[in-house]
Parts: sequence; structure tokens; C-alpha cells
Amino acid sequence: MNKKDDRCSMERGKFIKLLAAVAVSETALLAAAGFKTKAQTKPDKLIHRNEQSSMTYRKLGRTNFMSSRLVFGCGAALMGGRAVRLLDRAFEAGINHYDV
Repeated sequence: MNKKDDRCSMERGKFIKLLAAVAVSETALLAAAGFKTKAQTKPDKLIHRNEQSSMTYRKLGRTNFMSSRLVFGCGAALMGGRAVRLLDRAFEAGINHYDV
């Protein structure tokens, strides 16, 4: 026998069966202990900020934050407080996502 055979003495099929048995027993043990999977838990409540009926909102990624479909870009044009009127209008329209 060479060294490779000594290190890999378990056959592939037996190894896969062992892994499957461990996975099944772990799931059964966690279920018996009262742990719930993500699919079994109640989804978290969605977070709404500055919600207006005239604006549509979408869930932002994997967060529960409801972001306005429009994003207000706060680039160099807003430097020095020159465009506070634009920010006020955006907020009144229901925009709650500002790109800074």
C-alpha cells in the first residue's frame, strides 16, 4: 500500500452515506430542541420611513427597509446648501433614499 491509500481508507460511497446520516440527525436534533429554520420563522416587519401615497416603494435587498423607487442624488450641485429647496421637494414627494 502506498501513502495515498493509507490516508483515504474510507470509500467514497461510505463517506457520502455518513455525511447524509449526520445531516439528517442534526436536522432532527435541532427540530426536537425547538430551533426553527429561516423558512419556518415569521418574516420581520417591513421598515417604512417618510411613506407617501404618491410614491412607490420596494424592499431594499435583503434588508426590511422599504426604499423609494426614486433615489435622490446629492452630488456636488448640492454643496454649500444651495439646493435645500430641491431636498425639501424630494422629501415631500416621499423619497427616502438619498445617494451621498
